[in-house]
Amino acid sequence: MEVTIQLQGFAELAAALKTLPDNIARNALRSAVAAGAAEVRVAAKANALAMRDTGTLARSIYQKQIRELSSLQRQTFYVGARKGKNLQAGRTFGKQGSKTRTASMDAYYARWVEFGHFSRPSGGGRIPRGAGRAAVTSSSAVHWIPPHPFLRPAFDSRKGAAIEAMARKLRDRLERFKVHGK
Repeated sequence: MEVTIQLQGFAELAAALKTLPDNIARNALRSAVAAGAAEVRVAAKANALAMRDTGTLARSIYQKQIRELSSLQRQTFYVGARKGKNLQAGRTFGKQGSKTRTASMDAYYARWVEFGHFSRPSGGGRIPRGAGRAAVTSSSAVHWIPPHPFLRPAFDSRKGAAIEAMARKLRDRLERFKVHGK
């Protein structure tokens, strides 16, 4: 899911950014967008902790700048859940004899939690090819697990706070360089 936010009413800040050298302007914009992404990330972690089974889903939530999609005028950050290897090593949380135990930071199932999924017991029934949710009857071994969204509600509830955090961070960075819009 990709969401693009275009801020209106920041003409003064944009004009002030143009007076800065390119690298300083890019860094200011990057830190501002990172502050907005952090608002969404924190809310997504809180949502995932509310559904807590093991805590892996909450630990897997991250934010990352995507350099290929970023430029002087545009910064792109992803907020999502790590979906790599099932047994990806995570952080150390205790010792068991001579072995150090780690908590996985990988929630390969995050998409299933967010959007729902079909489930079947091991060795159980099959979903007919091309069949949708409605085609699967309650008497079959296959059943639908409803979605429990955590990312989308985080974005929906914190997008206003994210915009405020971005504007505040951008103003602070510009203030540091003594640059003011007209």
